[in-house]
Parts: sequence; structure tokens; C-alpha cells
Amino acid sequence: MVEQGKSIEFALTATDDNNGIWHSLTSCKSPCNKSTGIAYPLPDGDFQFDSGQLGTTGYGARKDPVVGRRTWSTPPNTPVGTHTFFCRIHPLMRGSFRVKPKT
Repeated sequence: MVEQGKSIEFALTATDDNNGIWHSLTSCKSPCNKSTGIAYPLPDGDFQFDSGQLGTTGYGARKDPVVGRRTWSTPPNTPVGTHTFFCRIHPLMRGSFRVKPKT
């Protein structure tokens, strides 16, 4: 849970990054499950966000399709409410976070 106007930081571990195991956080409508009629969620959350594929470039001798960083933070203008997300690389990985009003 985070107060409106603040951010939550998500971090890819160095171990995952070094082994080419990357992740993303992409918005999806709650409950972010098979309710869309397909096996995977859709990037269609009420508040649209996408971290890009977290990871650094240069794994091995190739250039990888990553954003070049291991962290992503929720935008500070994220509206109050519960926001669900999934990993585009591993669609069964899903989560949520809640933004509460400023006190």
C-alpha cells in the first residue's frame, strides 16, 4: 500500500538479471485472470502502466530486449484504488498494489 503522490519501487534481482530472467509489470483489469475468456491477461488496466521488460543489456555476447534497468516505480500520479498487473514474460505471475488517499 502506498499513499497517493508517492511511489512503490519494484526491483529485478541481480541474480535474475544476470541469468536472463526478466520481468515486466503491465496493467490489467481486476481480477486479472481468465475472465477475459483467454488463458492470459490483457494489458488493459483502468490506469494504464507498463514497466517495459526489466533487465540490463549485454547479457552474454548479445543485446537483449530489455529497458536497461532493474527497477521500476509506480507513477506518483497513480489514482487512488487497487491496481492489478501481470508479467508479460511470465503471464501467470500477477499481483496488485493499493494507493490510498493522502492523510
